[in-house]
Amino acid sequence: MKAYSLGSRLTAEGFRKAVLHALIKKFVGHRATPYYEPVTYAFANLPPADPVLSLLVDAHCREYKPGDDVGDTGEAERQKELPHAFLERANYRYSVIVSKVAQKKLNPCKYHGHASDAARNACQEMDVGKGELSDSDLSDTE
Repeated sequence: MKAYSLGSRLTAEGFRKAVLHALIKKFVGHRATPYYEPVTYAFANLPPADPVLSLLVDAHCREYKPGDDVGDTGEAERQKELPHAFLERANYRYSVIVSKVAQKKLNPCKYHGHASDAARNACQEMDVGKGELSDSDLSDTE
């Protein structure tokens, strides 16, 4: 990332393009997830419209899997330092991805905190949307 940034600052177009193609090959061709340190560096040193920033966001949103940043890599700590601009772009990109996938309806019982399957089943049999439940109906005290 530092080489790409240097090529941009020096207006060394041939060098910058060579590094750009290497980054594209890594993140598109090899389907790699970008590490957080170069992401942070890129967002601090490249102009907001630079295509590498979009590449980093798209690669992260496509390839990141829960657990990728655990272990001794230091990524869990670096995640806390991700730039706000990266998080905004990733949030938007995820919403675009999700909007293209058929979504299940939200299940209200997921948020009620039922203490038992019986309470959940009784709740699901009631018509939650028409206000037919009282607070005592949701309390799970049996």
